[in-house]
Amino acid sequence: MLDTLQATTPRTVTGRRPERGLVGRDAEYATLVGAMDLAVAGTGQLVEVTGDPGIGKSRLLTELTAVARRRGMATVTVVATGGLAALARAFADHIETAAAPAGTGMRREHRAHLATLLRVPAHQGTGPAEFGGPDELTVRRQVTAVRALLTALATPQGLVVVLDDLHRADPTLVTMLRHLVGRPPRAALLLAFAYRGRQAPLALSSALREASGLIRLPLGPLAPVASAEFVPTSGPPRWRRALLAAGTGNPLYLRALTASARPGPAGMDGVELDPLPAAVLAPLLAELDALSPPARLAAQAAAVLGGCFEPNPVAFVADLAYRSRYPVFDELSRYDIVRPTAGTGEFVFRHQVLRHAVYQSTEPGWRLGAHARAAQVLRRRHAPAELLAPHLVRVAVPGDLHAAEILADAAAAVRDRCPEAAVGWLQAACRLVPDRPDTHDPRAELRFALGLALDAAGHPDAARDTLQEALLAGSRMTPGRLAAVAVCARLERQLGHRAQGRAMLRRELDGPAAPQQGYRAALLIELAGHDLLDGALAEARAGAGAARALAAPQSDARPMAAAASGLQALAYCLGADVTAATTHLTVAAGLLDGLLDQEVAARLEASVWVGWSELVMERPWDALRHVTRALRAGHGSGRHAQLTWLLGAQVVALRGLGRLAEAGATATEAVELATASGDTALRVFAETLRSWVAVWTGEVVEQRPAPRSTADLSAIGWFGIVCRVMHAEVRASGDDPDDRGNLTGPADLPTADPWSRITLLEHQARAALEAGRVDLADSWGLAAQTAADRLGLPGRSALARLARAHALTVQDPLAAVTAASTAATELAAAGLAVDARRATVVAAQALAATGQTESALRELSSAQQYFEQCGALRLARETGRLRVRLATRTRHGGRRQEVSGPQSLTAREEQVAGLVGDGLTNREIARRLDVKEKTVEMHLTRVFAKLGVTNRVGVVRMVLYRASQD
Repeated sequence: MLDTLQATTPRTVTGRRPERGLVGRDAEYATLVGAMDLAVAGTGQLVEVTGDPGIGKSRLLTELTAVARRRGMATVTVVATGGLAALARAFADHIETAAAPAGTGMRREHRAHLATLLRVPAHQGTGPAEFGGPDELTVRRQVTAVRALLTALATPQGLVVVLDDLHRADPTLVTMLRHLVGRPPRAALLLAFAYRGRQAPLALSSALREASGLIRLPLGPLAPVASAEFVPTSGPPRWRRALLAAGTGNPLYLRALTASARPGPAGMDGVELDPLPAAVLAPLLAELDALSPPARLAAQAAAVLGGCFEPNPVAFVADLAYRSRYPVFDELSRYDIVRPTAGTGEFVFRHQVLRHAVYQSTEPGWRLGAHARAAQVLRRRHAPAELLAPHLVRVAVPGDLHAAEILADAAAAVRDRCPEAAVGWLQAACRLVPDRPDTHDPRAELRFALGLALDAAGHPDAARDTLQEALLAGSRMTPGRLAAVAVCARLERQLGHRAQGRAMLRRELDGPAAPQQGYRAALLIELAGHDLLDGALAEARAGAGAARALAAPQSDARPMAAAASGLQALAYCLGADVTAATTHLTVAAGLLDGLLDQEVAARLEASVWVGWSELVMERPWDALRHVTRALRAGHGSGRHAQLTWLLGAQVVALRGLGRLAEAGATATEAVELATASGDTALRVFAETLRSWVAVWTGEVVEQRPAPRSTADLSAIGWFGIVCRVMHAEVRASGDDPDDRGNLTGPADLPTADPWSRITLLEHQARAALEAGRVDLADSWGLAAQTAADRLGLPGRSALARLARAHALTVQDPLAAVTAASTAATELAAAGLAVDARRATVVAAQALAATGQTESALRELSSAQQYFEQCGALRLARETGRLRVRLATRTRHGGRRQEVSGPQSLTAREEQVAGLVGDGLTNREIARRLDVKEKTVEMHLTRVFAKLGVTNRVGVVRMVLYRASQD
């Protein structure tokens, strides 16, 4: 019991916001302060604070007393387990003061009743007469005396009384509350009391239900923003979101999870908590103190069972008398340890943190026996394998093949959503199966499953070693062999051993299992995928075609046929054979649409190849539909590479369609997934996706060192090329001028496919123009046009036309207007809305160069509005600055003022401007003129000011214009 009385020097309190330690309770805090203001004015106030354990009731009332003390009010805090005696004892030092002649003049009988209360032992309340306590009349007199004392001490500064844990209150305290609620005191008194609504006795609920003058503050879960303050900022974002969800907005649970939860999926207990620290454990276990021994034992048995549980199994595990199984659950429910599940005969712990605390409180020996009894009763009930596994993993002994089989089934059931649990159970199963000739195949199957679980859990090295061991030990035709070979080949590639992965697939094709058509078709698809990633397009087409032929006669091979056709489509398109690609893509999309969701999930690579083929073939709407379905079907499958590539396709499609907010969220999800895979190249790909989207949205993201060459991303092959094209855009949009300048050097990715090459060349043409290298911009534009003519896709041709338009804005503005306007129309038709608007900005710049200022301003305004609406904030800012500069020049004389500018240049400034027009950098100009680079920068600043331009492109335009006039 805590009882304190403290008065402090009066102090003014300003504002109605809580102190820093109180999180997420601003509204409730303001209500309490308002009630305190009314109490100080002489109107007695009663405040009821209710909520679940740990929700912050006591913390809120502690803040209330702190404010009261700063205001100079007397404060009393009492834990309500001691009844009226506890309340009177808190005022013991003040009873005589109240009775003194100079005091408040309490009546003599009130002092007598208070004196009687003070003689009650601390551990004893003043219960009803039938239990040996005083009779009802005496209780009423004592309540009246306490009321008189509260009224007497509430002057002059005021009094705040806090009653905590009122759900455990003595009946006499409930009686006092009923009297106070019925007739609030007219004094400077604030009485605040807190209790757990679910545990409140009927007498308390009845006394307070109809009260009209009561200020009620029910505390619900904290808002997500407030809950986030309890969660560490470090750790994987997905783990942090899981902590927030598990915490249910309860500060106690959030602190417990933060103190003991480990990043990653749930462990073998189905609980992702390490042992709880004492500071968290103590208040949780204190709730068990009020339970009877049978109820406490039942709670511990329920903690061993976990999840949802029924009274009968709990009674068996706890070894309780059969007839007591229901009464103990009445008791557990009354104390809110467990709660019934609506519509069932099952119960569940109030929260997993409480369950974990109860489990942690059990003795090791008893716990082991409880797990054995739990396994026994669950087997008898034919429970699912994943419910049996947490118990068998502790009690099964080597040689128990049935237990090993159950553990393997359980691991298969949870591998996608909880791979770490699957790893633990499979490791235990491997220990149970003896190494004998007759168990080689079962052991190999367990090792196959363990390797796949290790891969899903993000342990590539261990997964590769385990799968290789299983492949050497097992027979050729075990059921898990195909998946093991495919995953092992991918892991070899992921770990930088490309040749070994391909050789493994070829060796398997030449083995005794090869005559089986389905097995051979699946291996050919895997090998064709490796060929495509490596740029061996002819081999990829041939392998996918052979797989398609093998899969065609089989009625259950539609997923493999879809994967093979999609792979063929992408291989043909990257090889610039659009006609053949269209034919295969039509077949693949039709097959994919006919699959069930389970079939889509089983062959995610089919959606990968079809989705990316549709992106390359300028069908972004179809690509988005297919990859979204595949992501939904394969969510949590542990197939990190395929899911990351699907997310990448979704990002590219969303960005092209102008849905940049969705693209950003998808890219963040890709980063989390790739990080969990343990694959460095995959993580770089995902991080580049996120940075690439951030370039368009104008956000700032944490950058990691980027790959220096295609070899750094060789494990993901063609996706690595896509990654490098995106990274070129990221570098060009950064603040480092060296990064931007490097992009104007020799053409990057000389062996890239035409689709990727056109994207890169358009970007390089734009970057070259921004650096003042018109000749280089023209060269890149012509190269893009050559690649587009070879490919023959309207969207890529439009992008190449935009690449040509960059240089034409300086060389031939009228031609640039035509090229950029046509490109905008064609890009929009291809589903590249953002690029279409970029083309309109280029057209507007060319219009301004031809003197059509009003038309240019209208185009820029429309483009800026679109960029703002779709979230392309960087482009919106850049377009806005162009509008301002163009409008400013127009107000100051327009084109005539621009022409007269060069005449004011000095000889040195003319020389510097001419060298800029020749495409030289500041460093090259400094060397040519034998001056310092700082001197060149100074001259350029003056040139910009005199010509009325803001960058080197403007200088180049002015130089070319003057040359045409001469």
